[in-house]
Amino acid sequence: MKITSEWIYKQLLEAIEYRQRELRINVIHVSEVSQCLRKSYFNRTKSIIISDIQILLNSIGDAIHKMFQQYMTSKGWSAEFEISMSLKDFQLVGHVDLYNPLENVIIEIKTINGIPNEPYTSHVLQANTYGFMARVKNIFIAYIDRARGRIKVFKINRDKQMFKEVMRRAKLLHKSLKSKQPPSPEPSPLCNLCPWRSICKVINYGKKQ
Repeated sequence: MKITSEWIYKQLLEAIEYRQRELRINVIHVSEVSQCLRKSYFNRTKSIIISDIQILLNSIGDAIHKMFQQYMTSKGWSAEFEISMSLKDFQLVGHVDLYNPLENVIIEIKTINGIPNEPYTSHVLQANTYGFMARVKNIFIAYIDRARGRIKVFKINRDKQMFKEVMRRAKLLHKSLKSKQPPSPEPSPLCNLCPWRSICKVINYGKKQ
């Protein structure tokens, strides 16, 4: 067998497609409904081609993520702690990056390029939902800048209305997957970075169509 970059790339794409097929309609993930629902729908129903650079960047982020989680488990924390709740026709499932039951603390780790002045809305929605599902009030989002090595931590206050909004979004995504009809576009600056912008009605956010 000849191991080449092309071969590795092909295996990675097949792994991504396999993971997409494994996702069941009766299981909705918190991370899916915290971001653009239309993007999550296409992630489930379409095959995506990711650039070599993006795969490398994602791998670096994943490596930092896993290394930190493994170290924290030696200090009594639980990594990828699974939580779930029933919403009539499906299960809403989440995997908390780090959870300490004794200290009643949740930490979500986000490895990105450049640290924001305020936590991103999608990350707040996700962390807030984890807090309600795990019945934890001490919720933190830790941003790690992989380019500059900076770290910034935000404390998140639980918001019941925000939690209800995530429940509504979860039901909407489940309905869309069952009917095979994509949710409505959710225009934002992130549209310009979305891998599905070529098939989505919102192609260039902030620019004339």
